[in-house]
Amino acid sequence: MGRAKRSLIHFGIGKAGSAMAGFACLVIVVRVLAPEDYGVYVALIAILEIFFLLTGFGLSSIAQRYVAEYRVKAAPARFQSFIGSLLAGRFALASFFSLLAYLGGGWLLPTLNLERAEKSLAIFALLLVFGTLVRFLDELFASLLMQGSTQGLQFGRNLLKLGAMSASLAGGGLDLSAMLLIETATHVLSVLAGCFLLRHHVLAFRNGTGGGDEHYANPKLWSVSLRFFAVQVFGQVYGDNALKLVVTRVLGASQTAVFGFAQSITDMLRNYLPAHMLIGWIRPLLVARYVERGDMDELAMLTNLILKLNLFIVTPVIAYFAFQGDILGDLVSGGKYPAVGLMLTCLTVLIAFQTMHLLLSLVTITLERANANIAATVFSCLGLPLAFVLTPRFGVVGVAWSLIASEFIWVVTVWMLLRLAGIRLNPEWLGNAKVATASAVAFLVVRDFGMPTHSWLACVLNLLLVGVVFLVLGALMKPFTSEERAVLGKLLPLRWFVW
Repeated sequence: MGRAKRSLIHFGIGKAGSAMAGFACLVIVVRVLAPEDYGVYVALIAILEIFFLLTGFGLSSIAQRYVAEYRVKAAPARFQSFIGSLLAGRFALASFFSLLAYLGGGWLLPTLNLERAEKSLAIFALLLVFGTLVRFLDELFASLLMQGSTQGLQFGRNLLKLGAMSASLAGGGLDLSAMLLIETATHVLSVLAGCFLLRHHVLAFRNGTGGGDEHYANPKLWSVSLRFFAVQVFGQVYGDNALKLVVTRVLGASQTAVFGFAQSITDMLRNYLPAHMLIGWIRPLLVARYVERGDMDELAMLTNLILKLNLFIVTPVIAYFAFQGDILGDLVSGGKYPAVGLMLTCLTVLIAFQTMHLLLSLVTITLERANANIAATVFSCLGLPLAFVLTPRFGVVGVAWSLIASEFIWVVTVWMLLRLAGIRLNPEWLGNAKVATASAVAFLVVRDFGMPTHSWLACVLNLLLVGVVFLVLGALMKPFTSEERAVLGKLLPLRWFVW
């Protein structure tokens, strides 16, 4: 628990610095790039995310589920070779499929209305390789409780991007080609630094630990991991990255820019909120403890606690965006994307469902129950035809609604299948209802008493108003149970946590 607590502290410090640098990068990109160029940039990053998931062939699931297990049960030398083989395999797959993408890019990019990126195809192919490795290293670091390294590398990437973007602007301007070159260079440097940190960590573990099975192997490793890989493949059909490409093809790059801008803001909420990102910290702990103890009650309690922590922060942000979203979007983008309030609200609602999805995935991968994920993902593909129906009529907001529908289907399906298998993860309904009630009251207060003026000061004061009302009501209603507060008391000074 001591190592995990230190990892959590590193996580919080790193996230704070990375958030500020990342927000600065977003402001520069959306203000400098033309909407068509920014839309192409958003679509290319979506292709990178899809590429990462489709070319893993189960290695991501192995990193998330079995690295923690091998750390507990395998001898140090066996563990070191296991990590090395995972990283080498991921590099080989990324390189091979990146070459195929380069050879087929002359056909693919025009098909997706991304002709603007054709002259940077070679750079983008290199980005596919190193962007994949950055994401895979993040998964390995999470399983090794190396959150300090993860956040340090992310902070470094954002600082390098910020410096390079500023230099480009000073030297004459920033366009799509320069942005792709900056992304690629920062990813290359991040991979080199990450491999050095990983090697140091694994060697230190090997030198400081004895015991374990020198030939340890889990016979379920590949069968379970490949089934979860199938889930990832099916999940791309209705995922937000695929729908960005649908928007690019159907509505054009300028509408993709609107979608990408709104999602960049909500992604910062999702990626930089400690409550949500506890999943990266707690996954290896739950896997290791479940392997050692087999305690289903503990798994259910911690899953419900993380869900409530996420809702505790996400729901008041939904209230804030519902009132302030249009003005905030206009100020951040310098007037380029002024009417994104509804989009920000919908995408934040989506984050709540994505949190449930993530937590249920944590449970199924810990219990090695991939079939529930496969069934849920197949049913969730119903969101894709819904997107084609809603998008022409409602624009990018229709895409957001289809994403929410798909996530809702996924969550309900997995939850029901687990219940049918005798695994009960009953949410703490009363506590979650208290959180939702406090957020609804905060919205009513800011709607009636908030500052409607178009200024950064009004945005900050309205955010403070929502936060104060929510926190005061939460302190009065006490949404967290005594058992949940006892767990949090091991990580935080309990006298500070009054909810």
